[in-house]
Amino acid sequence: MKRFLLYCMLFLVTVGLFGCAAANDRQDEAAPSKPDSFTAQEEEGLADGNENNEAPHNLNAQAMDGTHSNQQNSMNQQSKSEQANDGQQAETSKTEVNDTPISPRVPDVPLRHDIKGIYVSGYATQEKNFEKLLKLLDDTELNAMVIDVKDDSGRITYDSNIPLAGEIGADEKAKITDVKALLQKLKDKKIYAIARIVTFKDPFLAAKKPEYAIHTKKGQVWRNNKGVSWVDPYIPEVQRYNLEIAKEVAALGFDEIQFDYVRFPENGAKLDREAAFRNENGWTKEQMIANFVKLAKEELHAAGKPVSADVFGLTTTVNNDMGIGQNWTAISPYTDFISPMTYPSHYGSGHYGIKHPDLEPHRLIEEAIKDAQEKNNTLKQQGNTPASIRPWLQDFTATWVKPHQTYKDKQVKEQIKALKELGIEQYLLWNANCKYSLKGG
Repeated sequence: MKRFLLYCMLFLVTVGLFGCAAANDRQDEAAPSKPDSFTAQEEEGLADGNENNEAPHNLNAQAMDGTHSNQQNSMNQQSKSEQANDGQQAETSKTEVNDTPISPRVPDVPLRHDIKGIYVSGYATQEKNFEKLLKLLDDTELNAMVIDVKDDSGRITYDSNIPLAGEIGADEKAKITDVKALLQKLKDKKIYAIARIVTFKDPFLAAKKPEYAIHTKKGQVWRNNKGVSWVDPYIPEVQRYNLEIAKEVAALGFDEIQFDYVRFPENGAKLDREAAFRNENGWTKEQMIANFVKLAKEELHAAGKPVSADVFGLTTTVNNDMGIGQNWTAISPYTDFISPMTYPSHYGSGHYGIKHPDLEPHRLIEEAIKDAQEKNNTLKQQGNTPASIRPWLQDFTATWVKPHQTYKDKQVKEQIKALKELGIEQYLLWNANCKYSLKGG
C-alpha cells in the first residue's frame, strides 16, 4: 500500500514537471560541455542530459542535455494538460518492435560492466585540457571517456569521410585534430573510449539540408522555444547519416558507440500540434526510437561494437514515452547499455517522496535505479534480454535549484555508493565543462 501511494504521488508530480538526464537530456540530457552555438541546455533551457552543469541549461556549457537536457526544467515549460495528453498518447501506443527479437544472425559482442567514465567534449580533447583529464583517470577509479564525435550543434568533431558530412561541411571545424592518435593514447593507458553521437538534435544538418528538418504544418522549418531546429527522426536519410557516423568511428577504434538525444523534442503534445512528420510507416514516436536503436545494435554488432543509449532520468519510473519517444521497456531490449540521466537536481520536489532531491543524492539514485531494475526484471520474465544499467551521475552544482548544494567529491561518491548497494559497478559522470570533483580513495 505504501508503495502504491508513493507511485500515485510520483505520477502527480510528473504531470507537473517533465522531470529529470543525460543528453545528451543531460543537463539537457546533459548537454555537452562547450560553447558550440547550441548546447543541450541552450535548447531546452535546462539540464537535459547532463548538461546544465553550472546553470540551467542555457544555456551552454554553463547553462546547462543525454544525455542530455534538463528534464525537469523542460517539463516545467510544458503545461499540465499537454503533459497529461503526452502520457495518454504514449500509454495507449503499442511498441510492435518489442515483439521482434534481434536477428540471430547478429553476433554478440563482448560487454564490460565495470565502466566508470566521464563526459569529454571536443574542446576538452585539446592537449592542455586533455592531460588534466588523463591525470584524473590515473588518480581515481575512473577508466573510461565518453567523447563527442557529433555534438549538440550537429558538428562532427573529427575529420570524416562520410559524403553527406563533407557535402554540408559538418567536420570543417573539427575540434579533434588527430582522432587516431587520440584513441591510441587512450588504448596505451587502457582507457575505454565511448563515442557520443548527438542524434536527432542536429541544427547544423537541419540548416544545411532543410528537407531533413522537422517542419511545421505550414511547411516551414520547425524550431523550439529557443529557436533551435531538429531533424526529423522518421526520415531514413537522417537515420542513415547517424548510423554511418557510428560505423565510421567504430572502424576508427572507439570501443563503444553511445547515442544521445535519441528522441523527439520535448513538449510532445505541442510539437504534435505544430509539426508534420515524414512518417511513411505510420509509427508512433516510441516505435520510431525503438526501431532506430534496434537497427543501430544490429549494424554495430556486425562491426564488433556494443551500443548504448542515453535516456531521460524519469524513464526509469514512468510507464510511457513522455511524448518524446523514450520508453524504458521499449528501448532496453534493443541496446547493450542504457544510461538514464539521473541527476538529483533535475527532479522536482516530491519525487520519490524526497522534498529536495538535490540535497539527497544517495536516496534519489537509490529510488530511481530500483525502479529501473524492476522494469528490467519484468522484461526478463517476458523473455527479453534487457540492457545493462549504466547511469549518468551529477558532478556539477545546480545553482538554479532552490535549495541546492555544492556538488563535490562527497556528493558524487554518495551517488556511486547508492549504485554499488544495488549491485551496479558502472556509471558515467556529467559535467558540461569537463571539470570533475571525484577524488581517489
